[in-house]
Formats: sequence, structure tokens, C-alpha cells
Amino acid sequence: MTKDVIWVDTDAGLADVVDACGAVVALDTEFQRTNTFFPIAGLYQLESDGQIWLIDPLAIEDFGSFVEMLEDPRVTKVMHACSEDLELLRHHLGAVPRGLIDTQFAYAYLSDRYSISHGDLVEQMCGVQLSSSQTRSNWLRRPLSEGQMRYAADDVRYLAEIYAQIRASLEDLGRWSWFEEDMTERAAYELPDPARYYHGISRAWQLAEDELARLQALCDWRERTAMQRDLPRRRLVWDEHLFSLARQRYLDVEGVADALPAPIARRYAEEIAQVHAQAQQPVEPVEKPLTQAEGKVLKRLRETGVAASDRLRLAPELVARKRDLEALYRHFRRHRSLDARHRGWRLPVVGEAYGALLAEQD
Repeated sequence: MTKDVIWVDTDAGLADVVDACGAVVALDTEFQRTNTFFPIAGLYQLESDGQIWLIDPLAIEDFGSFVEMLEDPRVTKVMHACSEDLELLRHHLGAVPRGLIDTQFAYAYLSDRYSISHGDLVEQMCGVQLSSSQTRSNWLRRPLSEGQMRYAADDVRYLAEIYAQIRASLEDLGRWSWFEEDMTERAAYELPDPARYYHGISRAWQLAEDELARLQALCDWRERTAMQRDLPRRRLVWDEHLFSLARQRYLDVEGVADALPAPIARRYAEEIAQVHAQAQQPVEPVEKPLTQAEGKVLKRLRETGVAASDRLRLAPELVARKRDLEALYRHFRRHRSLDARHRGWRLPVVGEAYGALLAEQD
């Protein structure tokens, strides 16, 4: 390990790290998630003012000062593709970082690449090729290999430099405020609501009201059970099984046993049958797919958005992502106005054009 990389595995050592951090801190995490519902922290990497620390969450018990730093908005935390990292920090530490910058997301305001990898971004902006040989490493084993520690250190080594370059470019283009507006929403991580999981089930929109109520109850039960036992969903009841069970008007223990693998049925059949029987109506309906005519409107919206992204040389996903346009279409149909997403920086860029196009549909 090089002199600029320090291994930290004590509470006092972590407190010293936090004291040594400057106003900008690069942050990354390594974790395992093979046989659990929640990620297991394997390593935290920090870089500030040229110093890199590899922090061992398997040895440290007191993360209080670290959490304070994460939640201090005066300290800029620079990460790359941070969504899974935010989940880990929330589950392991109960922390929701403030002052967060996601370099993958920020780069989308400068180019047509919405999901550029860390390695590609480092090569693009710093001219350095990084090794990806440790991508699937076991980060819970100790001691970590030299290769693992070198890989982990490289994950934060260049982030502050990349942040400085991207921020300068976005400020020159007058787009830093665009990024800040969206980053605020992106950084506000919230735990998924188990009661709403059914909205993501394929074909849920096809169900009658009583069937949908049963699907909602079964999904809620499965999610909470998976969380409580810290098991992957696939180790309990799959989505397609929940859908099939929800369509049955009556369900007893024998019926569950017929539908599910024997080990799952033996453990959960009574619970599943009870949840099925006690499902309460009504529940929030699931949106139906757009009709063919509505799909044509969506296509026109997307063409308008892609043209704008091409003109401005930014990632089309920022202004023309399908799910965002579907949400806009449904909101406009109900309220005759643009949704919140298209009333900020997007209003002059695409919002006004979207509004005019949607108004034509009357």
C-alpha cells in the first residue's frame, strides 16, 4: 500500500480521520449482497486533500463522528453512481449524506452519457486507465489483498479532481444550478415503502380490485418478511408467485403448498393464507399502460426532448426519459399543468414545448 493510503480499523483512528478531512471529501463504499436483503458494509474509502483512508467497518464500532461529517452540509461529499452507496449508509449507519455530489450524474449535464462508468470518467477527465480486476471481490474477507486495497483507493483517488473539472465546466455553461436542482432530489434517499411494492409488479394493472388488494397485501408481507429476516426476495416468494396467488379468490394452506416450493410452503403457508384472507380494499390503483394513441403523443414528446438534448449536448435521459415523460403526460391529463420536474430549469429547455404539445391534444 502506498504512503498516501492509510488503513483505519479503530474508533480513535476514525475520529482522527474525520478531524483531518477538509471541505471536500471523496467517498466510496464496498459491500456484499449475495445472500442478504440489505447490503453488508465491507469497506469505506475516503480521500481529502490528497490523503486516502481505507476504513474497516468490520472492526470499528463508533461511527458517530463519521456520521456527523456525512450529514454536515458544509462538507462536500463527492461520490460516483451513489444510489447503492446511499442505501448502504442509511442501513448500516442510519446516515443520509448532505452536500452530496454524484460525478456520474453531473457528467450527464456535459455530455450524452448518462451512466458513464467510474473507470471511463477517470480516463476521460484525468487520462488514467484503472484496473477493474477487483470488481467482484469478497470485501468481507480479512486481510484484504494488495490488489483489493489498490483498487479501493483508486475509487476515490481522482474524484475531487473530476468534481473540480465538472463544476468549472458546468458553471461556464450556466448549468451548475441545473445539476444542483436535480442533485437535491437525487440525494434525498428514502427507504422503499413495502406497502407500495405492488406498483412495480408486471401486469398488476390487469387485476380486479379485490385481486389487487390481495397482491398489495402479499407484496407488503413478503417485503417486510425479507427485511426482518434479511433474506433476498428470491429466497422467499417470487413476484410471479405473488401475482398468481393474488388472483385466487380463496386460498388455504394446501393451496399455498401446491403453488410454492415445499421448503417455503412449510415455513410460510399459514402466514400467506392469512394475509391473503385479510387483504383490505380498496388500494391505490396501478396505472394502466398508455394506449396506442397516447403512445404516439409520448413519442412526439421524446422526439422533442431528444432534439433539445442534441442541441445542448447533454444526456437525453435528463429531459426525455420515458418514465419521466409518462409521468408528465399523466399529470398533465389530470391537472392541465406541467409537473414539478418540468417547472424548474427544464421549463425553458423543454417544458414550454412539452406543454404546448400536450395542450394540442385537447
